[in-house]
Amino acid sequence: MDDSRFDALAKSLVTSGSRRRMLRSFAGLSAAVGLSAALHDPAGAARRGFSGPRFPKPCSGETCNLVPSGCCDAGLTCCPGLGCVEKTEAFCCFDSECLTGHTCRGNFCCPANNEYCSGICPCLGGLACVAGVCV
Repeated sequence: MDDSRFDALAKSLVTSGSRRRMLRSFAGLSAAVGLSAALHDPAGAARRGFSGPRFPKPCSGETCNLVPSGCCDAGLTCCPGLGCVEKTEAFCCFDSECLTGHTCRGNFCCPANNEYCSGICPCLGGLACVAGVCV
């Protein structure tokens, strides 16, 4: 910017209003900047109990969309219709988790051919369980 343009700009700023109005504008602008800085005080936010945004913790176990957290704790497995459950030898969620010749019924590995029955392994095909035998 050349000297004559700078002089013209300075004169226009000075002559566009009174000094009093310019001083009030400057004071108002200073107050707004100070207030903005005071409201954006991270230490003050911490004193008021705000520690910043919360990020989800990484899943320590199996992911599971059936529970609110979306994650099963370590040692638990996600089972359809049940959510996070403790996995035991007889417990299953899918047929592929059972030994050959067994199917997953009611979340337990039971014989596929009614070989035996119990309270947790009911008989198939309308048969009744009597003393551990399907009849």
